[in-house]
Amino acid sequence: MLLLPILLLALVALAAACGDDDTGTAPGQAGDGDPLGDTEWVLTDAEVDGEPLALLDTHPITLMRTEDGIGGISACNNYGGGITIEGSTVTIGDLRQTLMACEPQALMDLESAYTAALARVDTATADGAGLTLSGDGVTLTFAARAPEPDAPLLGTTWMLDTIIANEAASTAVAGADGSMTIDTEGQINGTTGCNTFMGEIVVGDDAFEPAALASTRMACEPDVMNQEATVLRVLSEGPSWSIEGPALTLTLDDGTGLVFRAG
Repeated sequence: MLLLPILLLALVALAAACGDDDTGTAPGQAGDGDPLGDTEWVLTDAEVDGEPLALLDTHPITLMRTEDGIGGISACNNYGGGITIEGSTVTIGDLRQTLMACEPQALMDLESAYTAALARVDTATADGAGLTLSGDGVTLTFAARAPEPDAPLLGTTWMLDTIIANEAASTAVAGADGSMTIDTEGQINGTTGCNTFMGEIVVGDDAFEPAALASTRMACEPDVMNQEATVLRVLSEGPSWSIEGPALTLTLDDGTGLVFRAG
C-alpha cells in the first residue's frame, strides 16, 4: 500500500492551494484582462523544449483561478501559486504543492515537467473554448472543462479510493477493491476488500448516524485487514459526508476518513 503524506487535504478540491503574489485582475473576470476567467481548464497538449509531454488520461492536469491566484491538479498533487496578468503578459509566482507520491513513476515525471514548464510561462491567450500559456520553449494548451455533476449518494456504487489516518492518506490496497451502496431505504451493503458487510444507516444532511453493521469473517492479508478495520470503523461511528463531483468523502472527528469514487 502506497503511503501518501498529506500537507493539504484536497482529494477532489482543486482550488485549495494558493500563493502570496498579487494578482493583476480580479479572479473570474474573463474579458477584463483575465484570460483564465472563472473556467476550469484541463491540459490537452504540452510541448517543452521541442518535446511533447506524454499526458495521461487517467490523471488529468487542471488549472483554474483561486481567490489568491491559480490552482489545480498537476496529475498527482494539488498545486497553487500567485499570478499577475497585464494584457497578455503573465507572471506566475512560486508554486506550492501537496506532497503525495503516486504511481507509476511516469506520473510523477509528468507532474515535475508540467510544474517546471508552468513556471516558465510569460504569455496567456484565450479564444473562448481554449487557453494557451506559453514562454521560452514552452507551450501549454488547455480546453475548457465542463463541470462534473455531483454523483447521488443513494443508489451509486461507491468504490474505495483513499484511506485517511494519522495525518496521512493511503491508496486502497491493490486487488482488494472496497465498495459500498446505500439504497433509498437506508440499507447499506458492500465489501471491505476482504469481507462483505451489510446493515442499516440513517443519512443526515451532513453526517451519517452510527450504524450497526454485520459482516462475514474471512481472514485476509494484514494490510487488507487493516483496510477493513478502518472502513468498518468509519461507517460505524457516524462520519460526516460530502460529495464533490464523483468523489464521496467520509470523515470522523479525529480526522480518520475514507474517499470513494462513483463506480
